[in-house]
This record gives sequence, structure tokens and C-alpha cells, in this order.
Amino acid sequence: MRDKGFTLVELLIGLTIFCILAVTIFGAFRSGILSWDKIESRLNEEQNMVTLFSILEREIHNLVEYKEKPFFGTKDHINFYTIKNIEEDGVCLNYIYNISYSIQNSDLIKTEARLGNFHKEKYMKLLRIKQVNFKYFSGGEWNNEWRDKEVLPKIIKIEIEASKNHYQKTIFIPITHSIDDYA
Repeated sequence: MRDKGFTLVELLIGLTIFCILAVTIFGAFRSGILSWDKIESRLNEEQNMVTLFSILEREIHNLVEYKEKPFFGTKDHINFYTIKNIEEDGVCLNYIYNISYSIQNSDLIKTEARLGNFHKEKYMKLLRIKQVNFKYFSGGEWNNEWRDKEVLPKIIKIEIEASKNHYQKTIFIPITHSIDDYA
């Protein structure tokens, strides 16, 4: 006659089955969470790039020629003047700003200062990236530098390598205004 209850072997088999199921379920949840984090990280990076390229495009489209300090660009640095609309006391005003983008210690840095007010220069770390590459086109070929003081490039190509992804934006420079138009 058998007593009520489970034998030691039955308990061990039941515990083993429970452990196998628990490890499998935990692994599936962990895998799902890691996938979620990876996708969220990628989406944040994509959103940051879209925002950055939108800002760059707006600033370059509002580019202003300034003969005393002309447009200047290298492979990892770009410097130009642009018009920015700033609201002050409920009134929207146009100001000319000197804008500079460069990479320092894997950070994309933006520096901006209002013309005539350079002691209030703003320095901003925008993104953590591996590399930035600016290229300039004037009609003949793409160049890694732009030092021509008389002519602006017609197109700027921006390539950014961030974490594991590569992003690219080509910006056409419209007909620009001279700073004398705003004097």
C-alpha cells in the first residue's frame, strides 16, 4: 500500500521540468527586452540624425555671404554665416549668426555666435559620433576642403558615422544673400 504524497524521484522530476520551463521563459523575456532596447536605441539615433540634418539644412539654406570672413570647410569642420529668426519680446527678428560644426573627442560640436556679439558664443555638444565628413561640390568635382573666398560651393554632402550606422545628407545651397543686404 502506498502512502499519500509524492516520492523523492517524482519531486525531482517535477522540479527539473519547472526549472527548464523557467529558464526558457526567462531567456525569451530577456531576448525580447534586449531586442526592444536595441530597436529603441536605433530609433533614438535615427530621430537625432533627422533633427540634426533638418537644422543643418535650414542653416545652410539661410546662408549669408560675408566677404570679411568667408565660408570655410574642411573634411571634419564647417564654418559659415546664416540668418536666424529669433523672437524677442513677442517680436520676430532676423539676426546673422556665425555657425561652426566640428568633431572633438567623438562629439559633434556646434558653436554659434550672433554677429557683433561674439562674447556670448554658445558651445553645444550635439551627438556622440564616430566620424563626420563634409564634402563640397562646385560643378566640377567633390572636394574635402573649401577655401575659395570668392565662390560658395553649390552642394554640401554630410556623412556621419554613428555607433553602427552611416547617415548621409546632400544639401543644395540656394542663391545666397550678401551680408550687405542686411546692413
